[in-house]
Amino acid sequence: MDHIALRNEIMNDPAGLGYVGHVQSGADNRIADLLNQPAGQRYVPLSIGEVLIWAAQTGAMRKLSAGTQHPEQAIATVAETALALINAPLETIDIGRAEVRGMLDALVTGGVLTVSDANSLLERASRMSSRANDLGFGSVSDQDVAVALRG
Repeated sequence: MDHIALRNEIMNDPAGLGYVGHVQSGADNRIADLLNQPAGQRYVPLSIGEVLIWAAQTGAMRKLSAGTQHPEQAIATVAETALALINAPLETIDIGRAEVRGMLDALVTGGVLTVSDANSLLERASRMSSRANDLGFGSVSDQDVAVALRG
């Protein structure tokens, strides 16, 4: 545990979780609870195996192949790139990257993939996440908070 980074998080409260009152009262357990509670969704990288299962279930490979002939060159290029990514010697595709989601949006807008196709891929990559997890702390205990604040 990086106690310096944890202290900075607690003292600066960049996500506005409201640590300050708990710091003043010494409620380390409440600070840990705030850090550990699910705070929102994030996207995790998907293995190529997961992407291929999604592609098989949605017919995405055939749709992307057809999309390479799209009359709009920009959409055809995105379809070609998506196929290349799926077929590349990669272990994962990071759905969390804005560029990847932008490609997915373009393929839906261009009619290559359906909204349902895109949503099913996003659902596979979606995970609930806590502030502690987003910061790379994993889970934070009240003892971690105590050490971060008071040594």
